[in-house]
Amino acid sequence: MLEFEHPVRPALYYDYIDTESCKNIPVRISTADFDTCNNFYKDLAEVFYRQLTMVAGLNNLIKRNDYNLFNDSVRLNKRNEGIKNYASLNSFANVDLGSKLSAIDDSFYHIDTEALDSKLRNGIAHYKYVYKESTQLITFYPSKEGMERDKNQDIYLIEFMRKMLLLFREVHTLNHVIKSLIYYSVLVLKKEIQ
Repeated sequence: MLEFEHPVRPALYYDYIDTESCKNIPVRISTADFDTCNNFYKDLAEVFYRQLTMVAGLNNLIKRNDYNLFNDSVRLNKRNEGIKNYASLNSFANVDLGSKLSAIDDSFYHIDTEALDSKLRNGIAHYKYVYKESTQLITFYPSKEGMERDKNQDIYLIEFMRKMLLLFREVHTLNHVIKSLIYYSVLVLKKEIQ
C-alpha cells in the first residue's frame, strides 16, 4: 500500500465529501497508471474474500453455536433440501463473493459494501478492461460475453483508487480481528497454536 501512497492520497479526501456528487469527474491524480495498481486491488479482493470465511464461521458460532451451521434461509432450498455450498464452512469457502455476503446474516462485523465491487474485480482479473491514460478512464467488462463486449462499465482512476483504499481498510480491520482471536486463544484460553 505504501507503494501507492501518492496516487491514493487524493482518494483520502473522499472521506470528507459526498462521493455521489463527485462521480464521473475526471481528475488527473498521478502519473501512475491503472496497470500498476490493478494487481494490488485484485490481491486485496482475494484476501478479503478468504477472510469472509472467518467472519461467517464466527457469525455462525454467535448465532447458532456451530461454525458450520448457516441460517436455514441460506442453507435450505424451497423444498427444505440442503444446498451443498452452505453445508459447511469448508464448502462456503468456495462460494463466490456475492453469495458469501448474502449468507452472512445480521453479522457482528459490519461489511462496507462500498469497498466491494465484484464486477470490477472480475473485469480487471480477467483482463477485460481498457484504460485510457489521457482521461484516466477505466472501461471494464464484468460479464462473460464470449467474443462480444457489449456490457461495459466506466470508472475513473480516482474512483478506483477510492475503492482500493476502502478495500484495504476492510482487509486491515479483519487482520486486527484475526490477531485478536489469536491473542484470545493464546493468552486467555491458553491454547497452543499449531
